[in-house]
Amino acid sequence: MNSTLLAAGSFINTHVLSLAINGGGQIFAGTNKGEVFRSADKTTSVKGSQEKTPTNFSLSQNYPNPFNPSTTISYQIAPLNLPNSPRSTQGGAGGETSVHATLKVYGVLGSEVAILVDEYQQAGTYNVKFNVEARHSASGGSSLPSGIYFYRLQAGNPSAGSGQGFSKTKKFVLMR
Repeated sequence: MNSTLLAAGSFINTHVLSLAINGGGQIFAGTNKGEVFRSADKTTSVKGSQEKTPTNFSLSQNYPNPFNPSTTISYQIAPLNLPNSPRSTQGGAGGETSVHATLKVYGVLGSEVAILVDEYQQAGTYNVKFNVEARHSASGGSSLPSGIYFYRLQAGNPSAGSGQGFSKTKKFVLMR
């Protein structure tokens, strides 16, 4: 097998399609151009990336917006600053990592249209799909008309003060 040593800049305008490590600890990279690169030195360790725990709550704008028939809502849950919380998974020494979260959809007059999330969630990033057609068939009710709707994320106890919870509302448009 003919291979080229891995070097800085080796992969400009090249996509790595596969990686392998042989018994001798060398890394091999196969590219979209049919090239194979190998490392000059033995690999002593490989460290995987870890997803970072969010430090702030956030609610993103849905995508797509306007939508029909479905849209995705993304949000982040952060640990709460509640020492000795009964739901804390850190032995009461730090923030609460499991937080009660609700994500609800409301009509323009404030009537609740759908409950997308109502559960305890670990700190992290979440994506929820709101499908108007699936909601309609599951509820057996009437279809949602085109119009402006709101979605609200509440987590923890937002009325308790700083660091105790989060509440945010955003607007989206359903176009039939």
